[in-house]
Amino acid sequence: MSDQIVRIHYQTTCNHGRKKTMNQKVFITLQFFVVISLATLMLSGCGAPAGSAEDGKRWYTMNNCSSCHGLHGNDGRAIDIAGIDMGFGRFVRILRRTDAPIMPFFPESKISKQDAADIYAYLKSVEK
Repeated sequence: MSDQIVRIHYQTTCNHGRKKTMNQKVFITLQFFVVISLATLMLSGCGAPAGSAEDGKRWYTMNNCSSCHGLHGNDGRAIDIAGIDMGFGRFVRILRRTDAPIMPFFPESKISKQDAADIYAYLKSVEK
């Protein structure tokens, strides 16, 4: 009789221990996916705001970007930016850089996030 009690107690404890371990694994896995998802959103800047290619072209022309990048972003002395294939967050970081040797930097007071989205939309729309 006492042997049966010990066996039942052992089985109950082991099952409970396994269940807890499985719950812990599921919880840790969920935490991992939540952290990765949040990090991805933060790094991507939640994507580009909707930009107007027409407004971006106007901004590009008025601010003389074509003097270095060419009329359509692909025929100037600076790097080709037509059909830009970098993410929006990286594009904005490049605009805001203060340590670029030649390209002027554009603080948010000069180019708003919406202006940047418009320019980005324009550059995406231009063929390479």
